[in-house]
Amino acid sequence: MGRTHVLLYWTISAMYSGVVFTSVLKQFTTADNGILDYLCYTNSAENSLPNLGCMVECTAHVDGMIYYNNYGCYCGFGGSGTPVDEIDNCCKTHDECYDSAVDSGICGKWEQYYVWYYWQCNDGNPTCSEDNKSKCAQALCSCDRQIAICLGRQPVPKEKKQCNYKRSEMYKLEKKNEAKNWLPYISGK
Repeated sequence: MGRTHVLLYWTISAMYSGVVFTSVLKQFTTADNGILDYLCYTNSAENSLPNLGCMVECTAHVDGMIYYNNYGCYCGFGGSGTPVDEIDNCCKTHDECYDSAVDSGICGKWEQYYVWYYWQCNDGNPTCSEDNKSKCAQALCSCDRQIAICLGRQPVPKEKKQCNYKRSEMYKLEKKNEAKNWLPYISGK
């Protein structure tokens, strides 16, 4: 009997009042080692989130969504404050890497959520392919490779550490402030 795994895809909806992030769940049943094996070894993923999960599986040998999503202040959507430990610091560095790709103009504001890139896992070492067609794909692959290697050097957490403040409140405030800056970008004005 196969195991049922839920993969979280983030879709982005723009509204006049700001930007709303909506999660869409897709459920898969597989008879092998899980959804990451299915996505990682059949190239069936549609965006960069599964690529990141596959790279973490390559280096840390665990499902990153289970162990690292909503860990500390930076692992998962949003991020602010002081990292709670080295795992959280890996995530902070990853956020900064993605921000740099967008701020430098290599990637558009939304590309980080849907660009697919090619890579291989060689004995626990992820390698970005030279077949990546865009500079954005190569940049995101490099960012994801860095966090995967960083997380692979840390012990797998037995429990998720939390921020010293409410992450959800910090995220709402952060997104509200960012939405004001994104609206002209979305509308093209």
